[in-house]
Amino acid sequence: MQFETWTKALAELPIDCVAVGVHDDGELSSEARALDLRCREKLSRLAKRGDFSAKTGETWLVTDLEGVRAERVLLVGLGARNQAAKADITRKAWRRAVSAAISAATRTRIGSLALALPRPAMKALSDERLGRAVAELAGNTLYRVNDLKSAKKPRASDRLAEVRAERARLAAIEASLAAEPGVAEDGQRRHERLAELLEARGERIAARGHRLRALAPS
Repeated sequence: MQFETWTKALAELPIDCVAVGVHDDGELSSEARALDLRCREKLSRLAKRGDFSAKTGETWLVTDLEGVRAERVLLVGLGARNQAAKADITRKAWRRAVSAAISAATRTRIGSLALALPRPAMKALSDERLGRAVAELAGNTLYRVNDLKSAKKPRASDRLAEVRAERARLAAIEASLAAEPGVAEDGQRRHERLAELLEARGERIAARGHRLRALAPS
């Protein structure tokens, strides 16, 4: 993942998608209003039509907006406006909105996403914490568990056989190094030479392991 900040106007960003917020009464966030002016108020008309409830975490993808350089605009529901605070959105609602935007993007072919969602008050979320929170939410949303319970796992005996075969292969390579002058007697030199051979064959992980062994006392 790569995170960047921008200084250009939202409508001018050369990006796949821009995510902006909408409250449940149909009112656009300030970022969404900036895009709305560029696309001749199409976003506000869509929001007021009632097809998008704008509940917290709900999303709606709009494509090919005239006047907006991004190919897509993702409307993200912010729920009710936070009347009790100076900010339009609470920290909890903000986290749900960010996660929903990232999750919605992963279900499409979107490769780059600009998050232009309103933020909580500075007192509730400083600039430093804002950056950390975005990275954390992106990581949590994009994380996938590959080792599912339903998947067939290799048996312990099969893994043991693989380990033994690998050890035998490396032992054979080490034995071939005994013919080189000064290698057989010097354990550290033997590991270093083996690491060089493995790296030359593209086996970087195995090579690194032997380099670490060469650094330790034999």
